[in-house]
Amino acid sequence: MANGLFGGGDGTELSPFIVEDAQDLDAVRNNSSASYKQTKSIDLSVYPNWIPLGDINNNNKFSGSYDGSDLTIDNLTISSTSGSLGLFNNCHSGKIKNVNIKNANISAANFQEVGVLAGTLTNTQITECTVSGKVQVLGFFNTVGGLAGVITGTSVIKQSAVINSEIKGKYVGGFVGNFTGKLIENCYVTGKVTGYSDNGSSQVSGFAENMRYGDIVNCYVSAELTFEHANEYAALQSPFANNQGGTITSCYSDIENKGVEYWKPLFSYSENTIAKGTDDELYRCIRMQDAKDYNAGYPFPPNYPAQPISGQNWATYWQLADIHEARNTAQMQTKSNYVDWDFDNIWTIEEGKSYPIFKLKRAIKKCTRVPLTNYRR
Repeated sequence: MANGLFGGGDGTELSPFIVEDAQDLDAVRNNSSASYKQTKSIDLSVYPNWIPLGDINNNNKFSGSYDGSDLTIDNLTISSTSGSLGLFNNCHSGKIKNVNIKNANISAANFQEVGVLAGTLTNTQITECTVSGKVQVLGFFNTVGGLAGVITGTSVIKQSAVINSEIKGKYVGGFVGNFTGKLIENCYVTGKVTGYSDNGSSQVSGFAENMRYGDIVNCYVSAELTFEHANEYAALQSPFANNQGGTITSCYSDIENKGVEYWKPLFSYSENTIAKGTDDELYRCIRMQDAKDYNAGYPFPPNYPAQPISGQNWATYWQLADIHEARNTAQMQTKSNYVDWDFDNIWTIEEGKSYPIFKLKRAIKKCTRVPLTNYRR
């Protein structure tokens, strides 16, 4: 137990500081540009309200490297009403790999970027990281993702996952809230993603909410999408991503169970939202309702109570949605449906029973030949 003094190393890439316990992990904040290597699993329950590493307000963003060695960081707990929240606050030009965060519990409110690994990732490389737990962000405005609230700049995220987690926020994606980074590749989300609003609308996407540019390749979602609104207000729902300018390639979302919510009669849907009709087909809202449908109880147009996906005039407002990412459960559990995915080196699947998961890493140890001396028969 190093108790905040590290178990060795000098912080260089060749000799990183050795992180052995919760106090060592907390001490990472004292040198945000150094290199670190975790050598033991860590329980953060000794910190009932973790202060994220790296402080964007004090220009102390994490720009170093952290190797979690495929060990775990358990019981990350945060309760805050300000700042970017996660294990890390803001990573800028950093490198994080082999980190596994379990049983996270983050609660926040208003004007925040929140994710289990980090609030914001800028020009950062993330490789082979997983997170699980619960994120709940209430209030008027927030950007929330399972892995990170915001991913931007030249950031590249590979082989990482949000597993069996509950993610709730106003503008929320299962993996990332706002993506304007370079690349997300070979990643997945399972669990539940909820658009929450106590005042106004919300937007929810299974993987990425508000994707403006960048590439997402070979990723999938198997998550329940829901809304919790104090009043039945405007809602924007996307099974995989609210894509406004990026490129999505060979990505899929299971929409058979609760991957997309059914149309609700009192909701006022935003243009381009996706909803499920009573025939279980997916429909896209192609225009807002006319002024004659406007409910004066709502404070501002153009959010009008939604016309149903049925009846005489439904086609004026809804059309069948051609979403190439949408799949049913049987398709999601069939290897051949994953176009150009690497099942030799990255993924494995038990067909008909499970979704793809990452192959287990096997440590390869080199054998050193020891010369036989003074050998006696």
